[in-house]
Amino acid sequence: MTKRELCKRASAILWSGEITPEDDVFLRELVKRHPQAATKIGVGIDHFEIRRGGRFYQNVLWLIRQDGTQTDISYRKCVNGDASHRTKVLAAMRAEIVDQIIGFRDRALMTDARCALTGVPLTRENLHIDHDPPFIKIAEAFFEKIGGGAESISLMDDMDGALGRLLADRAIALDWRRFHQARATLFLASAKANMCKGAKKCPTPPTLRGAKLGESNAQEQESEK
Repeated sequence: MTKRELCKRASAILWSGEITPEDDVFLRELVKRHPQAATKIGVGIDHFEIRRGGRFYQNVLWLIRQDGTQTDISYRKCVNGDASHRTKVLAAMRAEIVDQIIGFRDRALMTDARCALTGVPLTRENLHIDHDPPFIKIAEAFFEKIGGGAESISLMDDMDGALGRLLADRAIALDWRRFHQARATLFLASAKANMCKGAKKCPTPPTLRGAKLGESNAQEQESEK
């Protein structure tokens, strides 16, 4: 199977919410590709489970070992290998501002919420929350502010069940959250529209119905492994 096919199969298992005997066989082979496979597998795999959790309360794949210990697993890491330090830092920066994202979602997702790119109605099941300017542009501006780039930022240790790492220096984390809050305008988009936006296949947005975090929050204060 190609990497794309492996991701598609693993994603389908994850979002199905259940693991069949055939899925179990597939996942046992997939975990062998993990960069820390020996540590993840430990004394041996007993079974896998899909649980709801994480910062966005999504489906998460868990490996339960024969001795009863357990760890969360990223199928993408199994397929693509270990990420660069820059990618890990960006993931941690996203994790640091998750409260801002969820707060915006809960305020903006009303019964008549619509995609800012296409105008289609939205539900919790079919939405993405996007940035304007893009998240990466805000992050790069922050790197310039502090100097040294992503390579100069250290991360907390990786731990089972943490579902993502955070920035080790909490002063930098606080500075980043304030920086993001002051500069980010968030808007709701359908998952399909947001994904095809990068490929430039979506129609021109009728209007960008977003909210600047610095304004909205003045009134009311994702497994990486």
